[in-house]
Amino acid sequence: MLSLCFALSNTRKLITNRISQEQFQTVFLEITKKDLPGLHKKFWSFDWKREIKLADRVVYKLTTQENPDVIQGLISWSDLGDHIFINVVESAPFNRSKERLYQGVAGNLFAIACQESFVRGYEGFIVFESKTKLINHYRELLGAQRLGNSIRMFVDTQAANDLIKLYL
Repeated sequence: MLSLCFALSNTRKLITNRISQEQFQTVFLEITKKDLPGLHKKFWSFDWKREIKLADRVVYKLTTQENPDVIQGLISWSDLGDHIFINVVESAPFNRSKERLYQGVAGNLFAIACQESFVRGYEGFIVFESKTKLINHYRELLGAQRLGNSIRMFVDTQAANDLIKLYL
């Protein structure tokens, strides 16, 4: 469950419309059964309905305050006792590629996980596995570092603080 301290500030974040440059306040909420019909595998790359059913995971959605029924992105994480492990993170289909509608969705999702890591006493540390082709992207976007030569990456305290300042 999301920490109360963090939940109180869940409308400060912004995403930007790539075309108009208009900014929208975002809201970060745990996914509900009401959201399930919109999570069809034909639109989303990951099986979010399956992800929601796993007991060791929590799934949150990022929406805008102006349009709370439209999911901008999703994130699933597990609390591993000394860090947050990101199981899956995905921007909505219309927020992918260079032609995406909104900028900042992925950054918001990772920053939210970093904030939750701080709240839980993990000094902002998050860990995730990257597709090989995205390793450099995550280095640039998140300040993430690789664990050895693996596809596993982490965000340390300094990078987490930077993400939170930038996105939250």
